[in-house]
Amino acid sequence: MRALGYDAADPEKCGQRNGSLASAVATFRPDVVVVLSCLWDIADRQLPGQSDWLAPGDPTYTAWTAAYLGATADTLGSAGARVQWMTCPHLDPVYHPEVYMGPPPYPVADPARVAWLNDQIRAVTAGRPFVEIVDLAARLAQWPGGDLDPTRRPDGVHLSDQAAIEVAAWLMTARR
Repeated sequence: MRALGYDAADPEKCGQRNGSLASAVATFRPDVVVVLSCLWDIADRQLPGQSDWLAPGDPTYTAWTAAYLGATADTLGSAGARVQWMTCPHLDPVYHPEVYMGPPPYPVADPARVAWLNDQIRAVTAGRPFVEIVDLAARLAQWPGGDLDPTRRPDGVHLSDQAAIEVAAWLMTARR
């Protein structure tokens, strides 16, 4: 994949993810699973068997993403769990070379890529009654500083500790 100014191969554990998730679901038998997929799901990719770099919106990339998201949803819901899949909020990674980032610009900051991913999430989960869309993007957009409020998302991607507590409280009260 190509993101944050550098190219990287998917770690081996990513290829084993659904097996690991299936094992965890079988062991823990959760009632609810909350999912958030964002930055790495809108990065340019060289898919298996491809030599070209593909970007979100490319038909091959879209088909691969649909299969990947669908398999993930099915695995997480396989023991009867309700899956709450959150939408991805806008991203604006802040350059910090000490955390293995190349210099900007970052294509993952393109709002069109985030919109594309959220459309994919909605499309893939629409036929799965055990999946509920949780509109995290809309919730964060209600913050006084917007979804990229630097006091709540200081690196432009992750939530601050306090913001994570706010989101968790919202999930616990609003999602019942």
